[in-house]
Amino acid sequence: MFYIIAQFERKIQWVELGNQWYNSVMDIRAIGFDYGGVIEGEPGSNFNKKASVFLGVDVETFRKSYFKFNTLANTGKINWDECWTMVLKDLGQENRIPEFLNAYPAFISRAVNEHMVQLIDKLRAAGYKVGILSNNTSERAAQIRSTGIGSHVDAMIVSAEIGYSKPDPNAFHAFFEKLGVSPAEAIFVDDSEHALANAKEVGFQPILFTDYEVLVATLKNLGIHY
Repeated sequence: MFYIIAQFERKIQWVELGNQWYNSVMDIRAIGFDYGGVIEGEPGSNFNKKASVFLGVDVETFRKSYFKFNTLANTGKINWDECWTMVLKDLGQENRIPEFLNAYPAFISRAVNEHMVQLIDKLRAAGYKVGILSNNTSERAAQIRSTGIGSHVDAMIVSAEIGYSKPDPNAFHAFFEKLGVSPAEAIFVDDSEHALANAKEVGFQPILFTDYEVLVATLKNLGIHY
């Protein structure tokens, strides 16, 4: 019987998944990372809290509306202003659309976490394949690549460039194929519980990211050495 570590609220929970799903952690050959909220900026939960407070709604109500429409932006079908317009209409706050469009960029941090970049470099030097799978627009993909992060990884895929976004299994399969590993040989780190929702179906081992220190401890508990 095999197990997976899932990290929530700074606590590590062991969740039994059965020997029909995961291989031993000794078989892990690759670690994938989300970009925004993991390598860059703060976890998406922080953005959700700020936006919810601004709009005067509870976080879960905001998240449900957001996830109804964000795939459209992340696959290039609409831009983010159009996405947020849909979200606010869904929340019954159509009259606050201009106000929110002006305010929400301040809720997002673009600072790169150098500790995460160093971790990626160490994992790669230890022989693991490392990649980035990000839900984002083509415009943001160009901005992300301009940081030079691509030189630190073996593969990088952005959802708008393939027409699929997490948690769509097609996005993960395209990513693991580009890394040259099977899902059962991989860990994927993301700050969004929603993005990891299909981990069992796809077959990879998910880690919900909240901060660098907890991630390092979780990787060690999974037997990842670097």
